[in-house]
Amino acid sequence: MLSLHNITHAVMIAVLATLVRKYLQLKFQYEDLELAVQLCGSSGPEMLDNDLHDSADLDNGKESLSESELNHMDHRIDEPSGSVGDKGVQHSRESSIASVLSTSVWCYGKNRSEKFCHFHNLCYFSEHKDFVFVHGEDSVMEGLYEGNFSMLDLSSVEGHNKFFFSFVNVLSEQFRNVTVQWVNETSLVFSRFKPDNLMHVLHDDILPLHHTVKWIMFLTWQMTSSLDVQFVFMDDWEESEFDSFYETLTEHPPIHKLDLDNAGQVVCFSNSFVGISKTTTWYQYGFVEPQGPKLHTEVTSKHIHDTIQHLLQHLPSEVNTDDYGQYLVLLSRKQNRLILNEGELIIAIARESKMKVLSISFETHTIHDMIHIARGSRGIIGMHGSLMSLSLFLQPGSIIIELFPFAVNPSNYTPYRSLAMIKGMDLVYKAWANPMKENTIAHPEYVPEFGGIHHLPKLEQDIIKSQTDVPTHLCCSDPSWLFHIYQDTIVAVQEIAAIVKTAIEESSSISNWTPSMMDKAGLFPGPVNNAACERIVSERRLTLKLTWEQPWNVPYIKFDSLNYEVWLQNVNKDDEIVSFLLSNKTTHILSRSIEPDFTYHIWVRCLIDGHVNGEFRSVLDC
Repeated sequence: MLSLHNITHAVMIAVLATLVRKYLQLKFQYEDLELAVQLCGSSGPEMLDNDLHDSADLDNGKESLSESELNHMDHRIDEPSGSVGDKGVQHSRESSIASVLSTSVWCYGKNRSEKFCHFHNLCYFSEHKDFVFVHGEDSVMEGLYEGNFSMLDLSSVEGHNKFFFSFVNVLSEQFRNVTVQWVNETSLVFSRFKPDNLMHVLHDDILPLHHTVKWIMFLTWQMTSSLDVQFVFMDDWEESEFDSFYETLTEHPPIHKLDLDNAGQVVCFSNSFVGISKTTTWYQYGFVEPQGPKLHTEVTSKHIHDTIQHLLQHLPSEVNTDDYGQYLVLLSRKQNRLILNEGELIIAIARESKMKVLSISFETHTIHDMIHIARGSRGIIGMHGSLMSLSLFLQPGSIIIELFPFAVNPSNYTPYRSLAMIKGMDLVYKAWANPMKENTIAHPEYVPEFGGIHHLPKLEQDIIKSQTDVPTHLCCSDPSWLFHIYQDTIVAVQEIAAIVKTAIEESSSISNWTPSMMDKAGLFPGPVNNAACERIVSERRLTLKLTWEQPWNVPYIKFDSLNYEVWLQNVNKDDEIVSFLLSNKTTHILSRSIEPDFTYHIWVRCLIDGHVNGEFRSVLDC
């Protein structure tokens, strides 16, 4: 039995513990507040008043707080305005971190290539040029492998070992009282692959970004616009002539890696996503195996058309093609990989096609104007190169004629043929390659990156010059590939004009296309309706009569062929299933190998274009 003395002693200890705990809490709060006031250079009340009421002064790195920023005041000590880099982060502010700060992450995807992560309080330590995961009591880590080296790709390009994301782990105690600049906009951290090349900009960055931003908007309910995303470029590129493409996807100036490196402090992103979708890419550039179409691409024409419509609405142009009539576009190169008889080619194509032929190039037109000219045309003709990516802006029913210099096999370099083959794009693609070496002017004197081979041993130069077909190779500096692709060419004008005419004739068969039909690509048929089976017995012979109705959504799907697949199983033979394919009909008689004394399980489903499978309705017992 407890004595009165023991009870009194226990109560006194409990009271003392409570007083000590309360004293420490007040002490820590006072120290944090005192440090915050020192950082701001004013007293507490004055600091708060200035924070809430100062007018914007962007030239001095100050601005008034937005409503979303005010919402963060309840859990941060003080947050005066600040900026990152010369351009600044327009809605960022500095703060002394309290010891309760912690980072959390939720990742989706099975491997590095597929992974996409959502972070709260992800920080960047500019002194060490590392992202930092601050481990605190509230930290969450879901969907990560053990360890974090190269945990996910920052670029949409597969097989490249440069653009990957990782972070350094620290404890929250190590970050106590560290001055931090906060970025409070929803941010997307990724790397551009090659922003000075139009094909790479569109295929590797813009299409994936548009898809990713829409996904982020779906995941982040606070966002009222898909443009309200802060891009964080973690590549070493700075400005490029295609920056306007990225600007169409965000209302905020981008933060570059250089801005973070030069910040001189810790920059933390309160709500950020890391990685970029690969769903919309269809081509791989040959880092692991020779270049070619991706084997398991998920891209649909709807992905592409949605992004292109967005760009067309946001990229201004003074070009008006309404009065041009029907015309074709020749993509002209002025520096290298020249078509030496370009004028003759234009005349021949115009004569054969009965259409105007407009010549455009980077030297004569802005990229915005070229986009709108290509959009209004019946198709484009040009030498293999990045400008051929204007094919993305062609309307369905258009043609693509791609030309190749001597010894460059069109079958080995197919980004634009692969684009045309995406279901729903409805583009007619044709290729022409120069078969005559005498119609070629090579440039061994060029610098190596433009095909020069003067730096190579004489024997290797002679081998390359004698080749009639570039050997298969990996990306990106194979000397044989570069030497041959940068040749100038006298093209066979009549052959190409005839190819153009044939392509136009083929494209005329795409006559029933309407804008709404692009939305039908990539849809799956539903289950068949009202499936029934009737047993018909005559003279000890059993036949099964199957009937069904097509899935109700089939009329709303674009397809070339429709079939039905029937599965049949004798209930006494669980390990045997017979399947067969029927043409587009909704009734069928089964008689072969049907035994009258047994029951059969039957399944029916719809297939479109031989590979898009609908789902089975419930099993029929017959």
